[in-house]
Amino acid sequence: MALQQVPEEREYGAVAEEEAIAQAAPPSLEPSPAEADQEALAAVADVASQAAAVEQDEQQSGAEQQYQPVLRQPNMWRIPHRYDRVMAPNAKPPMQSVEDMGMFWEVLTASPNVDPSVRAIAKAILGER
Repeated sequence: MALQQVPEEREYGAVAEEEAIAQAAPPSLEPSPAEADQEALAAVADVASQAAAVEQDEQQSGAEQQYQPVLRQPNMWRIPHRYDRVMAPNAKPPMQSVEDMGMFWEVLTASPNVDPSVRAIAKAILGER
């Protein structure tokens, strides 16, 4: 027994209609999954080759250059060990520095914003009670 001849879909026009719609449609903004995979693999290969080139350059330059220590500015906020070296050019005479400390304690006793315990300590240092 022979198989019956079945007309193909192309004869009915459904396939031709789908092809016409696909041709008339604008191109897709997103790549197909296969194209996206190929682009991702290409990007990974590019990054790997760039990393290898950078690593090779570092190895070559590292062999040529000697280590040089980094010179940094000293931290000016650190408390110095010897104060005579800090203000040596503009050092105050001892009498003036004592007067300044006296004025400091007087300001602490007179200021209303100072804690009462600090004010009591300042008064005790000045000899007031």
